[in-house]
Amino acid sequence: ARAPAVEAALVDESTRMLDYLRAEVAALTKKNVTLARENDVLKRGNEAARRAHAAAGDSFKAVSAHVATLGNANARLKKERKHLVRAADLLKEELAMKQAIYAAQVASFSKLRNVMETMVETADARGVEPGVVEELRVLAGLRLHDDGIA
Repeated sequence: ARAPAVEAALVDESTRMLDYLRAEVAALTKKNVTLARENDVLKRGNEAARRAHAAAGDSFKAVSAHVATLGNANARLKKERKHLVRAADLLKEELAMKQAIYAAQVASFSKLRNVMETMVETADARGVEPGVVEELRVLAGLRLHDDGIA
């Protein structure tokens, strides 16, 4: 059999080993609890990040759709603007033409008025009957056009 001192040393060594292992188990258990808590926090953070990523993806899709809609509206507005510019150019040309016609009519009516006034003065100077001269003056004073042109 073994010597009592050797057995006591073995029991003492075993006791120290058990104490050490108990301390290690306690430390590892504490570390396990800490890591489990940290894992839970990371899981929650990961889930929040996943939801945020999904929401960002949805927002990106919505913004992309809106950009496409705005692009289509912009293209339509550019086309409409092009048509409106053409129409405005045509209207400007038409206005210029009408103004030229109006100016020509005014000049023509002015010349006609001068001729009529000259005819009245000539008739008066040549001694045409005063009643006829007066009729000619009335006729010379009439409007030549309904648009207010002299």
